[in-house]
Amino acid sequence: MKSTDFDKLNFELGQEFLAPLGYKYEKGNWHYLTDEWQLSFVLGKDKNASHFQVKYLTVALRHREVPVGDMKIKLVPYSDIDRGSPIQISPFKLGDFIESEFDSKDWKYANAMGNQRHENTYYPLYYGGEEHNAELRKGIEVFGAELISEDRSINLLSKAMIEVEKYGIRWADYLTPTEVVRQLRINGEKLWVENQWIDAYSETFTLPR
Repeated sequence: MKSTDFDKLNFELGQEFLAPLGYKYEKGNWHYLTDEWQLSFVLGKDKNASHFQVKYLTVALRHREVPVGDMKIKLVPYSDIDRGSPIQISPFKLGDFIESEFDSKDWKYANAMGNQRHENTYYPLYYGGEEHNAELRKGIEVFGAELISEDRSINLLSKAMIEVEKYGIRWADYLTPTEVVRQLRINGEKLWVENQWIDAYSETFTLPR
């Protein structure tokens, strides 16, 4: 499958599963916006991974009133917030986490900025179609993906959207500003970007110490 065909598939599946809930399609991703936050189902990009036809599926959440950075920039609605949000989850972690009533054994915050994309945050999906090519397989595996058939990649993208359809908004509702900061403090790596988000949320909301 070519990248243009995969983008078309993403749009068509989103129209079926996400648009009826109020998600809006913008520049290849699906976004749900409330007065408080933006929830996005993102097909994350990487220049090298794109060469091997790999996308990183992720669900990202950012509260709208939280400015970030020295310029205190607030969220631009419907923008791509992959690696521009405080917290993200792989779509395939949503169901277990919600159904277990938010058990940390099923999901907890992991940094989205690392070179190695954590399984709690991303699901790498190869969509190029199965080819018996050792070099291709090796290249795909570098990005954490599997060499799978085109039908299998279609099936997995469909399943990811169904997970977002069923559980995405419930995950967002669970992640209050207090919970976002708790996740960052308990499960973070004390990185500069994590501390920046903690400070931004703490300055915007009245949070318990």
